[in-house]
Amino acid sequence: MKPFVFLIGLFTVLTAFSQEEELFQVSPHWKVGDAKKVHTEISTKVIYDDSLVSNIRTVYDFKVKVAAVGKSFSLNFQSSDKLLSVISHSKDDPKSPAFKKINNLLVDAEIQIGESEFRIEVDKANGTALEIKNGLEIARKIKFNCLKELREWCAKESIAESEQRLIQVELSKRFDEMYPKIERQILNKVSSVFSAYNVSFPMNTSITQNVMTHDLTAASKSDTLFPAVMKMETIEVNDKMIVKTSLEYDKAFLLQQLKKSYDKLEKVEPNDVSIIEKEEIIFDLNSTWLVQHTTNMHFQIPGMKTLTKSVVTIL
Repeated sequence: MKPFVFLIGLFTVLTAFSQEEELFQVSPHWKVGDAKKVHTEISTKVIYDDSLVSNIRTVYDFKVKVAAVGKSFSLNFQSSDKLLSVISHSKDDPKSPAFKKINNLLVDAEIQIGESEFRIEVDKANGTALEIKNGLEIARKIKFNCLKELREWCAKESIAESEQRLIQVELSKRFDEMYPKIERQILNKVSSVFSAYNVSFPMNTSITQNVMTHDLTAASKSDTLFPAVMKMETIEVNDKMIVKTSLEYDKAFLLQQLKKSYDKLEKVEPNDVSIIEKEEIIFDLNSTWLVQHTTNMHFQIPGMKTLTKSVVTIL
């Protein structure tokens, strides 16, 4: 065991844990110069009456490098894939040349921002992405070039100065609405990847606890907490810490909540419901880097089955 790796603490996310239970968390002790490639795959399959009706798979990669270590980690972040579009719609006529030009410029700007190298501050205790330090600098440069290209286009199209000003104001407004959404998307992505550092666990043993957790089927339309039995075990193998967790929901309670939203489930009985949720986290005890984080969820009721899998691999 590498004792410096861990921070002793109580488990607070699932409040049903005994306050006497001593649990642990991996605390990142990354070093300047550490460089990693993060690969994420998320897939969801929905099956109705044995027919596959939806099969969605999302894959994205990004690179991180530890640039500095102080009160927080400073990571250089660069995405290898396009970010999801966050461009807002305008009330202007979509057929107008000015609208099309603005929209094209915003699309190009979004791509350029997504390809930029960001400096992200990350919490040293739990890997949460706190802020982007150079984001506004990147945004201002790209916005300046967008407005320059728009002015050149307006001059080429012989558009009156009064109309030019309105067009430029519209571009500026929509750009300023777009950028914070991109920044939030990047921060959320980084925080999600490193969320495993927030997981508390027993040391080289197993526990079973009654817990209250959110409905991870996302089928309920409320914020109701759901009773479940959580089983967790940890194993140390070849300087790797493996944390395995499974949730077994109270099917009667879950079905009762689902029936509030879906009348078609009126005749379904608890024994007709199958829901299994499993998670596996692997840490490298020498470097304290997350190696892999896998979650699987199987949800089935008569006539419908949903299979969701998420795998984060850090190379």
